[in-house]
Amino acid sequence: MAGGASPRLFPQIMGAALMVLGGLVSARGAIRAGGIGGWEQPPWAADPLKIARLIYVPCAIIAFALFAHVLGTIPISALLIIGYAVLWRTGPLAALTFGICFSVAIYLFFTAVMRVPLPIGPVPLPF
Repeated sequence: MAGGASPRLFPQIMGAALMVLGGLVSARGAIRAGGIGGWEQPPWAADPLKIARLIYVPCAIIAFALFAHVLGTIPISALLIIGYAVLWRTGPLAALTFGICFSVAIYLFFTAVMRVPLPIGPVPLPF
């Protein structure tokens, strides 16, 4: 069958690779610990900021899935990237600049290079 790859191909490859790598990391940890036994809370888990940084990523993925069609890819990506930069105590100007520039770059990469259609949102884009 001729033609380009499905838009689902890249996320499926990345998801499978992340699952395999996650399994390898878990297996290495279990081997180093001498098996899967008792679990102790690591010292970093007592820091609320570190917990917030950890929880932010899956919450951002869910937020993107829920709001990308409403707001558009660039605005929701920018908000999520800026929010994450703020959690890492990045300055406001740097967070805003990086959030906007990286969101536009992500959008252009997926739409122009990968030819994956992404939600535009309520405001049409000039490019």
